Amino acid sequence: MTTAVPAIAASAVASNATATLTVTVVGVRNAKGQVVVTLCRAGEEFPGGCSMRRQSPATQGRTTVAFSSLPPGNYAVALFHDEDGDGKLTFIKEGIGFSNDANVAYGAPKFSLSSFAVANRPKTITVNIKYLS
Repeated sequence: MTTAVPAIAASAVASNATATLTVTVVGVRNAKGQVVVTLCRAGEEFPGGCSMRRQSPATQGRTTVAFSSLPPGNYAVALFHDEDGDGKLTFIKEGIGFSNDANVAYGAPKFSLSSFAVANRPKTITVNIKYLS
């Protein structure tokens, strides 16, 4: 009976576990503006209805953005390089990217093509940003 109490306590701790997701954006063409990263949970409208958004000053070459306190689950990232600083994507002129480097040739990818799992430990993903002009 004494072994059951630690097992219950361990189970309770594990169910409250969260993780930090670090998104490394590679291929940022200049240091103008911000890199804006949105993160969708499974069930949210992707890519336009993501509930989490972070931004970081653009750094030519590589920019990093982090999301903390994420519960385990499936997520997808959509991002853009807001070079003009207006907070919105200026399509064609500003770079875009999606987790799993999902193809953008025919428009925004579906969640299923961009999704990845987050467990209760730190995770890092890399997204290669694409510029169409």
